[in-house]
Amino acid sequence: METPLYILIIMLSVVLIVFLIVAIILGVQLLKLTKQIQGIAGTASKIADDAKGVADNIRSITTPAAIGVGIATAIDKIRSSVHNAKSEKAEGNGAPSGEAP
Repeated sequence: METPLYILIIMLSVVLIVFLIVAIILGVQLLKLTKQIQGIAGTASKIADDAKGVADNIRSITTPAAIGVGIATAIDKIRSSVHNAKSEKAEGNGAPSGEAP
């Protein structure tokens, strides 16, 4: 074999070794990055689950409270209607409020 051919083979071997080393380094870095991304995704999933739990707790607390407020408002309206009817009956006109006697 001739000398230039040996030089070309040596140069190609060196380039191949450099590319292999770079590929190995990039592969290791990619694996580390993948593990970090999985950790972040797991943390985000836990945070989302916690937020969903908080939202469910708030929903379970506010729904009975809203129903209670609605019932209390209805009871107050009924009481005021009954009170108005009793006061009109006590006055003697007997006509429901809003109508002419």
